[in-house]
Amino acid sequence: MTTALVTASTSSLPMELIQRYGIELIPFTIQFVDGNLRESEDVSLDEFYRRLVHEDVIPTTAPSSAGQFINYFRQHPADDIIVIHVGAMLSQSYANAMQAASRVQGRMIYNIDSRQFALGTGLLVLEAAEALARGASAASIVSQIEHQIPNILTVASLETVRYLRLSGRLGRIGAMAASLLGIYPILGLDRKGQAEMVGRARSREDSLTMMIQQALAFVGKGKVRRMGILHTNALAEAQTFAQQVSAHFPGVPLLISDAGPVLAVHGGPGALGISVLREEA
Repeated sequence: MTTALVTASTSSLPMELIQRYGIELIPFTIQFVDGNLRESEDVSLDEFYRRLVHEDVIPTTAPSSAGQFINYFRQHPADDIIVIHVGAMLSQSYANAMQAASRVQGRMIYNIDSRQFALGTGLLVLEAAEALARGASAASIVSQIEHQIPNILTVASLETVRYLRLSGRLGRIGAMAASLLGIYPILGLDRKGQAEMVGRARSREDSLTMMIQQALAFVGKGKVRRMGILHTNALAEAQTFAQQVSAHFPGVPLLISDAGPVLAVHGGPGALGISVLREEA
């Protein structure tokens, strides 16, 4: 029996880890005015950020369609396929894949709604990858990941609200963006995986402090299992922020990763955030 581990590019994992664990990556489509491009395949990260900053109309994003998932699942040689998606409340990826799986026979397809975004999804993918490398069965990996979902916190501070306002994809948060001028909003997720504003800061420094405090409160007296710093084209700031985070979580390895085009389209460049997976209580 063979098992494939699949995720969308929205999991924000560095390509080094994708390749190390043999994780299969399904790219989202970036819809520019002059055409659609698949992230990582048709447009590099550097080129994407250049266009994002300089073009008058911001792009939109789209996951694979149900038809594309059907073709992918039917052609895949593995007996079992585990797909870990960005939160279903944030993207159609999970719904499209579920629809596709119901029409494909001959293999077990496990679609997991991470109820997370960016590196929050990525930390779960890493958990699954390591379990698969140890020889765990697909069913046991799925059970493990589903139990870990409530133990992940992801929060991100935006450098600008321009993209939040124009993207129109974050519901009431996007609608209130015009009233956030001069404010650094901190975005997170509620228990259902719906985007919500979890903090407002008057300065960049205050927003970073608030995120660290939120991470500390989430972990409480427990232990951190995994932790990462996400950013959108702000590596130097992310590295500095990682040093601040490490001072509060000594000895915890930190993964630093660009969150990628999908988060950048909605949150803009310059975003910084934390994802933390705590040990189950």
